[in-house]
Amino acid sequence: MNEIVKPNAAMAEAATLIDLRSNLSNVARDVDTLFRLFEDLIENSNSSPAPVEEAPKRTVIVLGKRELAKLPALIAEGWMTLDMLQVFLDAKSRHSAENFLSKVRYADGYNVICQKLPRGKAKMYKIVNADQVAA
Repeated sequence: MNEIVKPNAAMAEAATLIDLRSNLSNVARDVDTLFRLFEDLIENSNSSPAPVEEAPKRTVIVLGKRELAKLPALIAEGWMTLDMLQVFLDAKSRHSAENFLSKVRYADGYNVICQKLPRGKAKMYKIVNADQVAA
């Protein structure tokens, strides 16, 4: 009886009910969309296996005659710092020695082992044949 006497209150309740109904339909639509996405995900995961990523190809550098001539002596020498390598190679700068190490690192058949020294930033390098590392 109050609704008939007070029409503004009835209209406010009707607006609230309409709002509630639209919100409920939005939630139902979102739930339906989620179920469809989930079903698609299950179908796609069962039908095709995940693509297997290939390992990146290793860049191979071919060493020159002079570099190849120095390698047996460097392998026999063993562990060396960058300064020792610079003197051994008779290089003008440390950058030249680093460049030589990077060439050897990417050369086919040789590896460079790096060991950081305790208490400092110095590192020791050792050049070895690739078959020695694998063994």
